[in-house]
Amino acid sequence: MLLLGERDYELQGFKEACEKIVPGDGSGWSQEKKDVFHSEIFRLRKDFPSICSELNIDMKTCLAYYLGTFKTSDEYRLVKTGK
Repeated sequence: MLLLGERDYELQGFKEACEKIVPGDGSGWSQEKKDVFHSEIFRLRKDFPSICSELNIDMKTCLAYYLGTFKTSDEYRLVKTGK
């Protein structure tokens, strides 16, 4: 969606542009960065601006990782229960 907006909704060449996008979902994160995210989400209680600052990442990458990866993990349940 962001790419569409950036291209003023021009569809010509859109497929090719999509194929060049580097995933911003945290899939390329090192295990160390994932571990820091997991510890910070507990420590900061989902204070995403602070988590982004600690990891030096932008909000959309942080939220993409949280929603697409972390929220499907067993650790997510622990965040929800506060344990």
